[in-house]
Amino acid sequence: MVKEIDAVLKQAELIYVHQSKFSEEDWHSTLHTHYFTEVMYVLSGRGSFIVEGKEYPIAAHDIVVVNPYVRHTEKSSGEFPLWYIVIGVNNIRFVKQNKRESHYIFRDVLDEMVPLLKLIIAEINEKQQGANAVLQRLAEVVLVKVLRSNNFSLIEIENKNISKDGAIIKDFIDQHYKENLTLDVLSRQLHLDKYYMIHIFKENFAETPMNYMMQKRLENAQELLISTDYSVGQIAEIAGFTSQSYFNQAFKKGIGTSPNQYRKHHR
Repeated sequence: MVKEIDAVLKQAELIYVHQSKFSEEDWHSTLHTHYFTEVMYVLSGRGSFIVEGKEYPIAAHDIVVVNPYVRHTEKSSGEFPLWYIVIGVNNIRFVKQNKRESHYIFRDVLDEMVPLLKLIIAEINEKQQGANAVLQRLAEVVLVKVLRSNNFSLIEIENKNISKDGAIIKDFIDQHYKENLTLDVLSRQLHLDKYYMIHIFKENFAETPMNYMMQKRLENAQELLISTDYSVGQIAEIAGFTSQSYFNQAFKKGIGTSPNQYRKHHR
C-alpha cells in the first residue's frame, strides 16, 4: 500500500494551498465544482458543508475531502465564522473500502495536523523565498496524514483539460469576486502578466476573467434574492457591486430582468 500511495503522489499536481476566513457579515457562497480534488481542514468556527442537495455541520478540526466534479459549497456561521485551510490537488481521487464516494467528512481526533497547518499559514502569510516549494511538501505531508488516519486509498486519474495557471486564476476569483477585483489586482496577487491571464483563462474557460467574475457576482445575487429578505441595496453590496444602480444595470443586462422582478417571479 505504501508503494502504491508513493507512486500515485508522484503523479499528483498541487494546484494551490490557501486559507479562507469568513467575516461575520460575509458568509454567503455559491455552489461550484473543481476538476481536481480538494482537502479542507477547519481551523476554527462553525458552519456547514453543502453537497448533493444535503447540508452537513462542520466545526473546528473537521476535515472535508471533495473529489473532482462534485457540486458543493461552504456556509459559515455568522456568530462563529469559519476559518479553514484548503488544498487543491490534481490527478488523484480519494476512495475508501473500494467505494468511490463524492466526498468524505471526518474529524482529526488527535489534532496532529495542527502544527503542520500553522506552518502552512506562516508560509502563506509571509510569502518568503521558496514558499511554493515549502507549501508543496507540507501539502504532501497533510495528504499522507489524511490517508493514514482514515484508511483511504488513492486512485490516479488524468485531468489535463485545464492548465494549472487557469485553475489558479479561477480559484482566486472564486475566493475574492466580492472584492474590488481588477486585472491589475489579479496580476499583482498572482504574479502573472494580465494579458497572459486573459489568454490562458479564455483558452481554458471560453471566457475572460472579468466576465467570469461578473457571472459569479450575479449568481450570488440571484441566490440571495431568492433565499433571503435582504434589500436590493444590501445584496448589491454583499455580491461585490460598487453601487445599487450599477448592480441594477448589470443584473438586467446579464439576467434580462431587474432584481426586484427576478425576486418576485422566483418566489
